[in-house]
Amino acid sequence: MAHPRQAHYDHVAALLQPLGSVFGTDLTGASLKKSFDEFLANNELEIALHVACDFLLHAQLKPVEGAILARIEAAHEAMLLKDDCVNKLRSPSSP
Repeated sequence: MAHPRQAHYDHVAALLQPLGSVFGTDLTGASLKKSFDEFLANNELEIALHVACDFLLHAQLKPVEGAILARIEAAHEAMLLKDDCVNKLRSPSSP
């Protein structure tokens, strides 16, 4: 028997899946991508989202735009998460 919220989990997982592309191929990115994929596979969706957000916040000094930001925002909304991740990604502070 499927979990009563399986459709919701599937929806959020579909929002998160494309975020795997943000990690790149260097050693750190590949390691974080592996963790992201494991969290996603185990329905640890909030943790997967925050792995991607944290990576983007630490890897870039410019704002995240377009489809990636839209997916991150949609995932936050779908999970009813209230944090400042999206705002920080729109306009990260200088080091």
